Amino acid sequence: MDVGANDFIIEGENSACHDLLGKSKCDILLDTIPVEHQISDHFAKVKKGGHYILLGRGNQKRQDVDMAILVRENKSLGCSYLGGIQDTQECLNFCLNHKIYGEFETITADQLDEKMREVQVSETKGKRFVLDVKSSL
Repeated sequence: MDVGANDFIIEGENSACHDLLGKSKCDILLDTIPVEHQISDHFAKVKKGGHYILLGRGNQKRQDVDMAILVRENKSLGCSYLGGIQDTQECLNFCLNHKIYGEFETITADQLDEKMREVQVSETKGKRFVLDVKSSL
């Protein structure tokens, strides 16, 4: 998939994760893990001066964060539950300026069940689907 980044990691693929991180650390780690997890376990994956961004997990339990790691290595930690229009626009502008593009496919309603099955068995690897309602009528 061409997303405009040098590399990306799907956390569940442990060997790929360890191979990539054995070579280098991330400038930006965008954490979208949708289940409860300890965020400080991932700080080591971010290089000095890098950014760890936690998105969409406003219901995380309280966590202890080792601030010494963040301060000593000049790392930043940012979080957003849902964001808003301004935050979304800022993110879109950042992606545009850095040539980071998502992969998507426009589908019609008759393809919806098939694409949902693909998503459930992880055949899509980050691809997004846009439902063309007008063509589906």
